[in-house]
Amino acid sequence: PLIILLFSVCCGGVGQIFFKKGVNSISERGFRFFIQAVQNRFIWLGIITTTIYFFLWMVVLSIVDVSWALPLRSIQYLLVAVMAILFLGERVSKKRWVGIGLVMVGIFFIVQSWRG
Repeated sequence: PLIILLFSVCCGGVGQIFFKKGVNSISERGFRFFIQAVQNRFIWLGIITTTIYFFLWMVVLSIVDVSWALPLRSIQYLLVAVMAILFLGERVSKKRWVGIGLVMVGIFFIVQSWRG
């Protein structure tokens, strides 16, 4: 279940990066924004990877407790921060890194609690 969950989380994170890359390339606002979004390959890649995430997430929930699995999705914060730096050129402040680190410590404890 952990491998499926991690792959699911990766798909969700990659989907968010695709969405951001797609909307960054759209100059229009209002209704025209949606027209360009539907025609944008990054938006479609985001939809595809997010759909994969959704179906994998349902598999995870069929195997483990939601109270264990849902907090582990927070691994996505680390993944998205790293990908945002690498693929979007974003800057992540020290405070954000500290926050992400604290979340990772919490995830460590949650993983240790699994009896599966």
